[in-house]
Amino acid sequence: MVQHGNQTLPAWDLVGFLDENDRLWGALIDGVPVLGGLNVASAHPDAYLVCCVADPLAREGLVARASQERRRWATVIHPTAVVLSSVTVGEGCIICPHSAVKAGAVLGAHVHVNSHCSIGHEAELADFVTLSPQAVVTGQAKLGVGAFVGASATVLPRVTVGAHAVIGAGAVVTHDVAARTTVVGVPAHPLQRHPPVAAASDEAPG
Repeated sequence: MVQHGNQTLPAWDLVGFLDENDRLWGALIDGVPVLGGLNVASAHPDAYLVCCVADPLAREGLVARASQERRRWATVIHPTAVVLSSVTVGEGCIICPHSAVKAGAVLGAHVHVNSHCSIGHEAELADFVTLSPQAVVTGQAKLGVGAFVGASATVLPRVTVGAHAVIGAGAVVTHDVAARTTVVGVPAHPLQRHPPVAAASDEAPG
């Protein structure tokens, strides 16, 4: 995304990737080297970081580790994204192609807005929220820290989604969602977790 965006509006020199998987160290991804693990960032004190891990909890952990070294965080917005001037965007955010963020919306730090998403007026997305492709967050909706919205899901106006809640793909959220709750369907409802079924015994009941 950075490389493609630079073709229209040069903004960043891409130094390389950091990855904790040592099998990738030294490899090239789209012509960009994998420099090593997170500790390699100390060799590039003038560089900015952006955390590209989609899972909110994993992203929180990586950012916390890197922030111990007082790293600087880049906010990456693709040139085709529409972000109105009254929008507040926190550090470390990624806003992907063809997404729109409307008037007065507030994005916290390290929010991921994937391609073709829509964020309505005065919506509030707390730190580490992830929107999957084509997700819609309508006006004045509020998403708590680390909430995850699946592909093509919709959060209706003034609905509040709690911290680390998960909205399933294609769901339509019509009512508030409690923290750490997974909802699915139209209208969205909590995912039922059935108790495990005990194995049948070979012995006749005594």
